[in-house]
Amino acid sequence: MSEKVPVHLLRSGIVITLRCTLKCKLCGGYVPYYKKPPHFSYNEIAKTIDNYFAVVDTVGDFSITGGEPLLHEDLKRIIKKALEYSDQMKRFLILTNGTLLFEDEVIQILKENKDMCHVTISDYGDLSIKTKELADILHQNDISCRKIKYNGDNLFFDGWVDFGDHTQKHFTQEEIDEKGRKCSVRNRHCNFYIINGEIHSCGRSYRRMELNIIPKNKKEYVDLFDDSISNEEKRKTLNYIYNSTSATSCAYCNGLCKDSPRFQPAEQL
Repeated sequence: MSEKVPVHLLRSGIVITLRCTLKCKLCGGYVPYYKKPPHFSYNEIAKTIDNYFAVVDTVGDFSITGGEPLLHEDLKRIIKKALEYSDQMKRFLILTNGTLLFEDEVIQILKENKDMCHVTISDYGDLSIKTKELADILHQNDISCRKIKYNGDNLFFDGWVDFGDHTQKHFTQEEIDEKGRKCSVRNRHCNFYIINGEIHSCGRSYRRMELNIIPKNKKEYVDLFDDSISNEEKRKTLNYIYNSTSATSCAYCNGLCKDSPRFQPAEQL
């Protein structure tokens, strides 16, 4: 019997909905460009979480994201499901855009698990109308909270980047690998993107596969719902992605690079 292949990741985020309260022109998840943004059921999300932690031994940061995750009607149940695996994660995060407030029951769950839970608020100034109230509630309940400044001067990471359209921009493997090395998403060893039962190296790669712009290369994503593939094979694929310099999608992307032009965050369509 072969030895189990260990998988230890730095960070992963599960998309529970692509519905959002904002319509940002440069959205990294292309949310405004869906005719009908996907909204995943609790059962789909729960199965994804179970199957993810069956192949991932530990993850540093495990986050719930969107879209805007506070729009999901089963957020409380999803948080509880994720926290079943608290021994396999260092931190549990919820990412929100500061336009909505948590239900009282969610605040209670976060408070009961405050050593593990953390809320990150992207503060878009006048767009993020609930930021102050939300931060105050979290502080009052001793729940860890961080506001990311995306308005005014001194923007976080100097602002947003334009990942670009889906046309090919880099053609040789050397060019593609160079883009992968420069991109902060990849050179931080992938912020794995979990959506629709699949694990991808980033949201751009998922979207380009979804649109059939690039092939669904089974070396570049993991289908957590595919029972024909063993967990050991899924582990090997994750480690391959984790250690790869680039992905096919990098040929079509501007990347998140230090020298990328910066733009005002959350410009609305």
